[in-house]
Amino acid sequence: MEIKNSRGGDKIQIVVAMLCSVFAMIINYMISFFLTPYITNTLGTEAYGFVSLAKTVANYGVIITSCLNAYASRFVVVAYHEGNKKRANSFYSSVVIADVLLIAVSLGAALFLAKNIRSFFSVPNELLHDVRILFYLDIVNCMVLALANIYTVSGYIKNRLQYISVSKIVTYTAEALILIVLFSLFKPKVWFVGAALLLSSIVYGTINFGVKQKLTPDLVCRSNSFSFSAVKELLGRGLWSAFNQIGNLLNTGLDLWVTNLMLDALKMGQLSIVKTVASMCSALPPLITQPFQPTLLKLYADKNKVGVRDTIIFQMKLLGILSGVILAGFSVLGESYFELWTPNNDSSLLNRIAIVTLIGFVFESVANPMFYTYTLSLKNTAACIVTVISGALNVISMFVLLTYTELDLYAVVGTTTVLGFVTFLIFTPLYSAWCIGLPLMSFYGAITRIVVSDLIIVSVVRIVFGGIIVKSWAGFIINVCMIGLFGTVTYMVCVFDRSERSKFIALAKKLLHK
Repeated sequence: MEIKNSRGGDKIQIVVAMLCSVFAMIINYMISFFLTPYITNTLGTEAYGFVSLAKTVANYGVIITSCLNAYASRFVVVAYHEGNKKRANSFYSSVVIADVLLIAVSLGAALFLAKNIRSFFSVPNELLHDVRILFYLDIVNCMVLALANIYTVSGYIKNRLQYISVSKIVTYTAEALILIVLFSLFKPKVWFVGAALLLSSIVYGTINFGVKQKLTPDLVCRSNSFSFSAVKELLGRGLWSAFNQIGNLLNTGLDLWVTNLMLDALKMGQLSIVKTVASMCSALPPLITQPFQPTLLKLYADKNKVGVRDTIIFQMKLLGILSGVILAGFSVLGESYFELWTPNNDSSLLNRIAIVTLIGFVFESVANPMFYTYTLSLKNTAACIVTVISGALNVISMFVLLTYTELDLYAVVGTTTVLGFVTFLIFTPLYSAWCIGLPLMSFYGAITRIVVSDLIIVSVVRIVFGGIIVKSWAGFIINVCMIGLFGTVTYMVCVFDRSERSKFIALAKKLLHK
């Protein structure tokens, strides 16, 4: 698969952006890695459950911001590349000013929720005060982050997405340092997590603004550039994105809430621990897909449908390596991982729940590159409707299974995985192909090959590594490296053709010699 672009260095830009993103993700993972056992050991598993729940509830605000922000980058980038700086500045100024207003509104909404939190959630008395502050900080942080992300548009305009990743690296480092200072100097409080998030988001926005000034100084927010017609156009496109976010909320954003209300705080805490792993896995697809987006925009603008298809399939294969190896690794090392990471919890239960969740991650990762076809073609109506229907069925199924069966947490994660298979592997490939004018079955050859290869990797890894007993982090890391290498080589032989393997190796060599 050849990724062509107008600049010869774009292949390297893609790889550099990926590696910077991976490094940022590793730092973020390390924060969760050390923070999770610390909170569960010092404040309790229930307290950690509210850390995750507060983040989830705060992300409900994405439904509001997505109305404006979902297509903001696209409209700004297209207008800028067309040489229409006035139109680009109009969209940019309009979305920045609107986001500032949303931050002001969110302050009141966050205060209302924090004050009346027991009307929505079951909160133990000893955690009530801290949880109120935590929710307030997380909701405000969500809106600040929405504004900070607008400034990343310059990275898309100049195809310098590594700058965005570097700003994330600095941001996560700042978050880690703030957490260390707070938990070291003061009595541990659960709201310290929200404070660190908010302060680090301010750092993120400041850095992104500086990068914007460097890369696109001619892109300026001015009050006289604000346009109600630009806001209306963004809202017209973004309303469907917000509708899609409602579907995502129903699919994955209510599980902690449902567990809190229908089971108990301890179960919510256990699910939160598993969701920490799932969240880190869900952060992987954008690391692969985001660096390709400028290339896809150009290919689509040039009406190169074959190029778009091949680029998407290449991303799907890369994500297949990650999802397959991760699932295989947890199938043999998952219980040891949870025993080492959170020794005070039921590691066997956590691992079983994690495996069900990671099966869903395999489906999601295969489909993820195809989602961008909705943005390219501006055809997201049917996808939004299907997502909402799937989400509604997900919530209904949870309530029914928790009420009439003894499936417990398996009901919460199992419904999401089953519906994910239907949505991601049946609807998404067909609709994506239709969006960009390809034959409906265009993606199924790659999907079949990827899924079958993932099954082979899991089966072979269980046979080869199934009897290994791990008692230390050193032994765990050694086994992870062996499984990762073994699974990657097996996958590349099964999925990549000879030319793709050669190009993949060539990209790596170019990066190493740069």
